[in-house]
Amino acid sequence: MATEPSDACMLTEGEEIIFDDGNLGHNEQLVLTNRRLIFLRERAKGLFATTYEKTDELPIQDIESARSDPKERSIVLQFKNGEKDVIGLVVTSGAEDWILGTRLDTLYTRLQAKIDRWVNEINRLASGTRRLPDMIYCKYCGAKNKSTNMKCEHCGALMS
Repeated sequence: MATEPSDACMLTEGEEIIFDDGNLGHNEQLVLTNRRLIFLRERAKGLFATTYEKTDELPIQDIESARSDPKERSIVLQFKNGEKDVIGLVVTSGAEDWILGTRLDTLYTRLQAKIDRWVNEINRLASGTRRLPDMIYCKYCGAKNKSTNMKCEHCGALMS
């Protein structure tokens, strides 16, 4: 039994987790890697750790496209064999949302943004397009740098 969702995924060599914030409802979670969608279920919740088990997986190579269904708040997958599948994500909120009295429409807006992010990434992976790193500008010299750079490639200044 795995104590982290990433452990339950049993990643293969070269496989990386893209998103692991797909809440499917009661004790279920969706994880997107660069090779598959993985469905997890909470098996046991302890004081310090939660154990997960994999219940299903969908290879990205079998997916033709993904789209958002805002009315149902779901991801609709179109497979290369003509079949469709609907994955409904649910609203999650932390204690701070309840303490601050975050409106339900705000939570649904956040959920739709998450669904759109997942759909865009699934489509990118299914099409075989490589992800380009985000670019940022050095505040000292103005040169364009990858967002992962610690120092500017042009002047050497720290990027933080």
